[in-house]
Amino acid sequence: MDPASRFLSTVLPALLARAPLTEEKVAFAWRTVVGASMARATRVELLDSGTLLVRADDANWRREVQVAAPAIVSRLEPWLGPGIVRKLVLAGE
Repeated sequence: MDPASRFLSTVLPALLARAPLTEEKVAFAWRTVVGASMARATRVELLDSGTLLVRADDANWRREVQVAAPAIVSRLEPWLGPGIVRKLVLAGE
């Protein structure tokens, strides 16, 4: 692993996790974790309860998010901090 990759995969998430929790921080972490295509097809909102509310453009994207939800939640932890996202819920369910 080259130094830039090491920085992006370890140092950057650790720094971001310590930053104040904002809508922009959640959106950045979401885009980083799910990738550009899914990020374009979804909108996220982190509720005070720790629930990440996800709105998807259509049924296909809702299904993709549902299947990946456990992995998404665990991958968000290094970016947002431990226990920040307790569960992921798809809007309209």
